[in-house]
Amino acid sequence: MEQDTTSVLPVSVAALQARRAKFEDIAIPALFLIDPKDSTVVVTETTEKAYPRWGAQIKELAIINSDHRSNHVIAGTLASPRTNKEFVDACLAFVARLGA
Repeated sequence: MEQDTTSVLPVSVAALQARRAKFEDIAIPALFLIDPKDSTVVVTETTEKAYPRWGAQIKELAIINSDHRSNHVIAGTLASPRTNKEFVDACLAFVARLGA
C-alpha cells in the first residue's frame, strides 16, 4: 500500500519551530488534549513539559484515554466513540473560560 507523504515536510518544519518556540512568550489561550498512551504520533511527556511554560493566562491540559488502537485519535464516532462526551465537555469548559 502506497502512503501519501505530502505532509511529512510541513509537519517536520512545524515540529522544529515548536521545539524552538519560547512558550513563555505565547499569550494565546490553548487547550491541550492528549492521551498519555499516545507514543506513536505525539510524545506526551513533551506536551506535559511544555504546558506549564505556556504563557497564556487561560490554558488547560485535558487527559483523555482513547479507545483508538494508536491512542492518538482521542474522539470520534468511528475511532474512539467512548470518549466523545469527555472530549466535547473539555472543549466546552475551555470555551466557557474564554468568556465566549
